[in-house]
Amino acid sequence: MAREPTTWIKLDRNLKDWQWVSDANTLSVFVNLLIRVNNEDKPFKGFVIKRGEVVISQEELAAVTGLTRQKVRRALDNLISTKDITKSQHGRIVVISIPRYDVYQQKQPNSQPRNNHETTTTKE
Repeated sequence: MAREPTTWIKLDRNLKDWQWVSDANTLSVFVNLLIRVNNEDKPFKGFVIKRGEVVISQEELAAVTGLTRQKVRRALDNLISTKDITKSQHGRIVVISIPRYDVYQQKQPNSQPRNNHETTTTKE
């Protein structure tokens, strides 16, 4: 199976101040959604699943996170309540969207740092 070109997500250090960061289940579900949403529009069973959206069930999220369906459902409810995600239904297909996906998306840089010094940050 061919692999997609490498893309990255980025997590801002301000995530430490996000209201769900101390809720391990909600954080786990959100990060799993971030790495699973489309990074470009793609067709799916007669629909177009847009960039920042994914078709995934609670059962699938439970399997990849190791959480129960009830814990996944609660985490999704948390994320919906704060508008970190939205959920829409098209017949039997449930689409989860991350409205601010572009904030987390970063294309692979054209050039890699030449040495470790360029990637090191320090606070003085």
